[in-house]
Amino acid sequence: DAFSHGSYSYVAAGSSAKDYDDLSLPVKGLVYFAGEHTCKEHPDTVGGAMLSGLREAKNILQKFKRQCEVDGLSVLVAAEEE
Repeated sequence: DAFSHGSYSYVAAGSSAKDYDDLSLPVKGLVYFAGEHTCKEHPDTVGGAMLSGLREAKNILQKFKRQCEVDGLSVLVAAEEE
């Protein structure tokens, strides 16, 4: 990237770990955020980016609660809204 040159996040003065939580909140259950900037346990690391990706994959899959068979293939079906 010509502008960021490999940038990463950091906790600025006056910030807190809650800011990482806020950055990871989904928008209307449709847009999910992952990346080192959303992982307060391992910020500004590749591991934090990977762990947050796994976290959000799990959150998305939780929206698909039941599984069914379609033409012999196991597929996920969206759960009914609660």
